[in-house]
Order: sequence, then structure tokens, then C-alpha cells
Amino acid sequence: MTIPAFTHLDLEKVRVVLEAIRAQNSEGILDPHEVVREANIPTSVLYALFEHDASKGLYQYQLEQARLLIKVVPIREVVQTTEIQSVSYYVKDPMLPRTTPGYRPLEEIAQDPDATEAFLDQERARLRAYIASARAKATQVGRPDAVETFLRGELGP
Repeated sequence: MTIPAFTHLDLEKVRVVLEAIRAQNSEGILDPHEVVREANIPTSVLYALFEHDASKGLYQYQLEQARLLIKVVPIREVVQTTEIQSVSYYVKDPMLPRTTPGYRPLEEIAQDPDATEAFLDQERARLRAYIASARAKATQVGRPDAVETFLRGELGP
């Protein structure tokens, strides 16, 4: 799934709109449903980024677009290195039940030790799942050692 006009997107303007939506939420979370509401306002910065063809199961499709948009807004930091790492500004709120929508800025999660630990637990679980999947795929293509070799090269002995 792609966001229409994404290549012409001004991420800073989108970040400002998303932050305004989050600020209006009484719990301080960024809810994809609220992003869709904003995206359906023709004068909104988000309007052109969303599908508006009612023949496509529109609302569910727009929710997926909102989730994708929320995840692609990067944190911008100036660092003294030549390697640039971009991470999502908003992440799924680790303190909410898995089925409850809601995103928070990563820097806000970092201020709460319980949220930080829950977030890191989620990230470790995702990493384990990716590694297990990579191992299974490597085995299927006849290279069962490929993932271990890669991990040793990346992480050391």
C-alpha cells in the first residue's frame, strides 16, 4: 500500500498536523481514526495523501493509510556521524492493549520507564520473529547457516 503523492510529501507539515491531532486527544495518543477524520477535510494537509474513492471499502482502507502515514514520519536529529539512521517519530503505544489503536512520540515513551520497558519488549519480540523467519527462509533455500553468519558479523562473537 502506498500513500498517494507520498514522494511530494512535506513530512514536517504532516508531523505538525499529526501532533495537533494528538494534542486534541484527551489521553495524548495519536489515534488513526482521528487521522482519518482529519484526512477527509478537503482543506487539510493530509487530504491529498488519502484515498477518497468510496468503492474501495473506504474507511478500512483509510485506516490502513493512516497507520502507514503515522509510522513513516521520522525523527530528525543532527548527529556527528556519517551514518544516518531514521526511526519513526510515532510508535504504537506499548501501554495500550494490542487491539487498541494509539500512537505516541518515541521521545515521550522514553520519559516513562514502564513504557520504555514495554516498548523494548515489543521490539525484542519483533526481532525474534524476524530472525526466526529469516532462519526458516535460509533453510528453505539451502543456506541454514546464513543467518547465524550474518548475525555474528553484525553483533560479533
